[in-house]
Amino acid sequence: MLDNVQIATMEAALEDLFEIARDSGVNILHNYKWREILQIRSLNQIGVKAEAVPGVEGADFTTPKYPIGELKSARILKTKEGYLSKGITFEFDKQKDPLRRKQTLKNDCHFYSYFDGTQEVAQVMVRDKRTKEKFSLLAEQKQKAFVTKWQKKEAEGKRVRDTIKFTYHDFIKMPHAEFYAKGKRISKQEFMKLFGD
Repeated sequence: MLDNVQIATMEAALEDLFEIARDSGVNILHNYKWREILQIRSLNQIGVKAEAVPGVEGADFTTPKYPIGELKSARILKTKEGYLSKGITFEFDKQKDPLRRKQTLKNDCHFYSYFDGTQEVAQVMVRDKRTKEKFSLLAEQKQKAFVTKWQKKEAEGKRVRDTIKFTYHDFIKMPHAEFYAKGKRISKQEFMKLFGD
């Protein structure tokens, strides 16, 4: 549990965040909105002129070239050796809904960020046509496996989390995926080294 000094520090930090939310009209604490704000900044620093899309449904960002952009983020886990964990997942939820399954496949550009606190330590961008084709193929396979599992569990009277997940192993299989670390483009091999490969 937090001690009184930690609670006071937390209250002061929250007051600052609530003031930003009041001034901007954006609830930066809801659904990791603060991460999306940092990701939009990163996209713009990379040269993808991205604008945030308000709301929690549909596109997360838009650009002249990529009208339906998707942002995903995850908190990093590290191995004993200090590498990023290969088990970190990026989830697409509500996959029980056929419309959501179709929406997952319609994104023009995906940007995945691995966060250590407030710092993006590694990122993957999926925007090349060949990369998006591979993403869609993988997503359809994952959706098919999910639907089969969901129907089986439902018949047994059990629940199942309605998400499909993408991991490090999926990203390194995608041709022409773009890899970044600390805001700079890196090779696939350099990205793999961050994970101990």
